[in-house]
Amino acid sequence: MALAGLEPATFGLGNRCSILLSYRADAVRLPRPVDPCQWSGELHDMIKLSRSSFERLVQLALDDLPDEFAAQLENLAVVIEDEPDPHDLLELGLDPDGDGDQLLGLYQGTPLIDRGSSYSDLPDRIEIYMGPILRICRSPQEVTREVRNTVIHEIGHHFGLSDDEMPY
Repeated sequence: MALAGLEPATFGLGNRCSILLSYRADAVRLPRPVDPCQWSGELHDMIKLSRSSFERLVQLALDDLPDEFAAQLENLAVVIEDEPDPHDLLELGLDPDGDGDQLLGLYQGTPLIDRGSSYSDLPDRIEIYMGPILRICRSPQEVTREVRNTVIHEIGHHFGLSDDEMPY
């Protein structure tokens, strides 16, 4: 099933998890990075990375998950967006026009620990935001590390972990 008219491109995890590659034409360019994944440091020249290379980094982060965790990623869509939606920022108490913290990723759904045996909702959704990640990183190695950390962090929410319970 495609979300919002997007066709899923499934990577690495078979039918357990899909990456939906999307582009939001009305995306708002925000000047800085919260959490779920927080950063509040100094901005610098943005790293240049193609969308396909960024998608590959997300794919690699998912492929590197231990099998016991990857097996539990059913009914989950991982979506790459250019920027966070301003409405999501407002819901999290962030000013979309301000220069405060900026989201790197966002989990939307019902954590596994809160689901009953008859759970059958739409897929949970993890959004990974390319623009903010590229703006906070100073090297391709930092981008790789931040993508991995953000993917793991948001998957932690899927398993029911709070921000305080995660190292990233």
